[in-house]
Amino acid sequence: MPSTSDNDTVLSSNDFPTALWPGLHRMAVEKQYQPIGLETLYFDQEMIHRNGIRATLWQLTNLKWNNTSRFLSTKTHKEFDCEHPRALVLQVIHFSRQMVTDRSKPGYVETGSWQPVEERTANHTF
Repeated sequence: MPSTSDNDTVLSSNDFPTALWPGLHRMAVEKQYQPIGLETLYFDQEMIHRNGIRATLWQLTNLKWNNTSRFLSTKTHKEFDCEHPRALVLQVIHFSRQMVTDRSKPGYVETGSWQPVEERTANHTF
C-alpha cells in the first residue's frame, strides 16, 4: 500500500463526490501513534493541470480532531516535476473546521524548496 512516510499508510483511494470539488477522491491515512481514520487526504483528479513535465493540484487534508492546533483542515496547492520526481508546495491555507470551512489563515511556505517524491508516499500516489 502507498504511504505518506515510513510510518504512515494510505488505506484507500476511492471516488468520494462532494459539493466542494466535483470528482473528489479520498485517501484515508493511517499514521503511527494516531487513531485510524483521523486524517483524510482529498484531491480532484479533474483539476490536475499539466504543462509539459510539470503538473499542479490542490490537496485537501481533513482531520477529525486536532489537539495540537486550532485548524481541522488544510488546502495545499502543489506542483510536481514529473521528469525528476519532486514536489513543491506553492500555497497553504488552514481552516478552523473540517472540509475547508469557517475561518481561514494562510500557512507558511518555504519558497523554492523542492522535496523529492519518494515511493510509497502520498505525493507519489498523486
